[in-house]
Amino acid sequence: MPLPEDCDFRSVMEALPDHLEVGFSGDWGMADAFMSGAVSFYSAIAGTWPVPLVALEEAAVAGDAAPMQALSDELSVLWDLCKTVGSVRVAHALAQEMGLITTSLPRPLLDFDGTVRAQVRGLAQQLGVDAG
Repeated sequence: MPLPEDCDFRSVMEALPDHLEVGFSGDWGMADAFMSGAVSFYSAIAGTWPVPLVALEEAAVAGDAAPMQALSDELSVLWDLCKTVGSVRVAHALAQEMGLITTSLPRPLLDFDGTVRAQVRGLAQQLGVDAG
């Protein structure tokens, strides 16, 4: 389910029947969703760069809100870019920067221009994103 506009995850979950488990999508909302009791999350970035997203999920399963929020805060520049231009496009550009793929996005999605591409490259360097 998409992230609630007001980030009120608890209200969304409380409105659902008890037997229904909810998961959210929108990479930047992962920590907030888990801290509010979501049981799953759908991520575009995790398929390309799983290490920090798995760490977020492991902290959620352990109930460790502080490290989960700290890691999400460290990734705030990534989240800001995802919110601005879309997580799928950012994940694709990261995969290109990591040397994992050389293909273009399928239409109607468009690859980034030089300015946003430079932002992704700088972000990858800043966060230490690599193929390993």
